[in-house]
Amino acid sequence: MGTGVFSFRVDRHRGTAFQVDVENAQCEIDGGMENDNSVVILEAKNVVHPDFHVRQLYYPYRLWASKVNKPIRLVFSIYSNQIYRLFEYEFEDKNNYSSIRLVKSKNYSLQDTDISLNEIYDVYSNVEVVYDDNQNKTDIPFIQANSFERIISLMELLFEEERTAENIAEKMEFDLRQSDYYHNAGRYLGLFEKKAVKEEDGKKVKKVFLSRLGRDTVKLRYKERQLKLVSLILEHEIFNKLFLKVYNGGELPTKEEIQNIMRENNVCNDQQIVRRSSSVYSWLKWIFNLQNI
Repeated sequence: MGTGVFSFRVDRHRGTAFQVDVENAQCEIDGGMENDNSVVILEAKNVVHPDFHVRQLYYPYRLWASKVNKPIRLVFSIYSNQIYRLFEYEFEDKNNYSSIRLVKSKNYSLQDTDISLNEIYDVYSNVEVVYDDNQNKTDIPFIQANSFERIISLMELLFEEERTAENIAEKMEFDLRQSDYYHNAGRYLGLFEKKAVKEEDGKKVKKVFLSRLGRDTVKLRYKERQLKLVSLILEHEIFNKLFLKVYNGGELPTKEEIQNIMRENNVCNDQQIVRRSSSVYSWLKWIFNLQNI
C-alpha cells in the first residue's frame, strides 16, 4: 500500500537534523491487530538479525497514525530456534525518525526451554572427542562465525531448501564473505554439506544443503536440539578442553587463553587466530547461556 504524504526529521550526530519528504512510498505490513485499547503493527522475521531497518516500523506507524486515534503499538518479532522474540518500540516524537526507543522485550516458546548446567555437563561426560581441528588434517576451515543463533537460523533456512552462497547472503542479510563463514561453520559441525547441482539450463551451481545429521537435528524439539548442538561442538578437542575449564573455574576464558589453546592445536594460521578466537568465545558463551533462556 502507499504511505500517503508526510515529512519527518532525522537527527545528525552533531546535533542538527535534516528533513525527509515522503510521497506515497511503498509500505508493507506483516501483521496488524486491533483491540479496544490500541492498534498493533507487527514486523515479522524468521531469521535472527543483529538489527533491522527503522523504516519497517516507522512508515506503517505514520500511515496508521493518520487513520486512527488509538495508541499504536509497534512490535518487531523474530521466530527462530522455536522461540518467539518480541520487541516493542515507540517513537517519542512522531515527527522524528530518530526518536525510536525500545519499550520492552520478551521471549516466548511453546516448548520446554529449561536446560540446567547439570544437563549440559552430562552431554560433556558422554561425548567422545572426534576432531583435533589441526589445519593440516582437514579441508574445512576453522570457525569464523560469531553468532551461534544465526547458524541455527541458517540450519532452519536450509531445511526449507538447498541454497547458493549468494541466496544465503540475501536471506541472512549479510555479505558473501559472511555467507561462506556461516555455512563453513555448519560444515565444521557436520550439519551442512556443499555440492555442485545441475540447474534446468544445464549449468552447474554450488549449493549448500543439510546433511542427514543436519536434517535429524533440525527436527528435534527445542531442548533436545540445543543439547545435540552442544554435543557436536564438544566433539572438537579445543571446545572440549575449554568447556571443562569454564565448568571448573566458573568463568569464561580470556581471549588470550583461547588464542594460546588455538596455537597449541594448530587450528588456523597465526594471523587468523585473534579474529577467530572471538568465535570460539561466542560459542562457549552460547553453551553456558542455555541455562538462562
